[in-house]
Amino acid sequence: MSIVPIAFAAEQEIQALYDRANDSFNEGEYDSAIQDYNKVLVRYPDLIEAYYSRGMAFYKKGKYDEAISDFGRVVSDRPE
Repeated sequence: MSIVPIAFAAEQEIQALYDRANDSFNEGEYDSAIQDYNKVLVRYPDLIEAYYSRGMAFYKKGKYDEAISDFGRVVSDRPE
């Protein structure tokens, strides 16, 4: 039995979770989106896109300190 399919399945699961978070965001369900972005970031803490998207969800909810924190992460991790 190969471990590659397991890893691939995990990648697909995270992609599906990220897509669901984006769908929730687009539907205005910001709490649900934030929860799913959090789950993605537990697995992939360097995924800048998830920080940006979560920051936008925080911004839409009026949670500006949290949004600024996530946007700060995006800016500090950008390639030079």
